Amino acid sequence: MQDQSRGGAEEEEQRRDRSSSGEVKKRKLSDEQVRLLEQNFGNEHKFESERKDQLASELGLEPRQVAVWFQNQRTRWKNKRLEEEYGKLKSIHETTVLHKCHLQTEVS
Repeated sequence: MQDQSRGGAEEEEQRRDRSSSGEVKKRKLSDEQVRLLEQNFGNEHKFESERKDQLASELGLEPRQVAVWFQNQRTRWKNKRLEEEYGKLKSIHETTVLHKCHLQTEVS
């Protein structure tokens, strides 16, 4: 059975977070919250549930907000790594093609 005081507080918070059209408003994280999330992301990219709850409590956020932030950050991090790897491979490919052209001119 759900704790009535917590359920009521959550419902009240949800009502306050809804715009006139009924959509849930996004809350912008403070600079300090982002800094601490980034600092924790640098240490580990995935959290156990207990650590996520602890961090959420420290930051005054819901555990779901922390989980979503980490999920989004992991996606950005992976995409950045892929772009960097693509750049390296593209450079290697271009160098190889140039080398091949030079070899072909030497043989001709």
